[in-house]
Amino acid sequence: MLTAPSALLLPPRRTVHRLFGRPVEVWLARIRPRTPAASAGAAPELTAQERDALDAIGDGLHRLQHAGGRVLARRVLGAELGVPPRRVPLARGAGGRPCLDPGAPGARAPYDFNISHSGPYVALAVTSGMRVGVDIEHLAARDASAALARRLFTPHERTLLTRPGSPRHLARWYRIWTTREAHAKARGAGVGGLRDPMTGHGTRWQRGHVALAGPYTGSVVALRPGSFDPPTREVTP
Repeated sequence: MLTAPSALLLPPRRTVHRLFGRPVEVWLARIRPRTPAASAGAAPELTAQERDALDAIGDGLHRLQHAGGRVLARRVLGAELGVPPRRVPLARGAGGRPCLDPGAPGARAPYDFNISHSGPYVALAVTSGMRVGVDIEHLAARDASAALARRLFTPHERTLLTRPGSPRHLARWYRIWTTREAHAKARGAGVGGLRDPMTGHGTRWQRGHVALAGPYTGSVVALRPGSFDPPTREVTP
């Protein structure tokens, strides 16, 4: 799978998590070193609309990250659906969340996926029959981390944090943060969803650790099958 070279990404690595007894694939890829940001839109997997959207992204790294996520999603989902990457029927559901267009010929509505990127990495989570979210982050100290923890983390989550400034504190802070972000992305709740309660761990949602090289970490979250209706199409990219 994915044996053909990509102009933008190095060969991806696949791991499989079992959440609610179902496989959740997490694909990790690195952007090719020295890839010019101006060439991000030249990837053959991308549609004309996607290339136009990339032209509107001013920051070079963000342009590469966005293009890399779309390329990885199109390649993996194309292999799953048996169609060329450019013909994968990507759409946006409620809240702008990327999804497969359930109304497109050949699309399998039960498939769900989510994309994240940080630094040179792009991540894609794919599963079937339930909602999934993924978040990867660079393990870097944040000036506002204490304030964010007070505002967004529960009292129990804050008790898991150790002394600020220690490596363990940073790792635990980002474990909580990436879990919250992946949970919000699975629900399609957006940034505002980081504040929402995350009750029902183990029964309503489950988490897996996404291991990356270097100072990066991540989480993948799946929602219990049947918790959400299939995403509704709003606009196609």
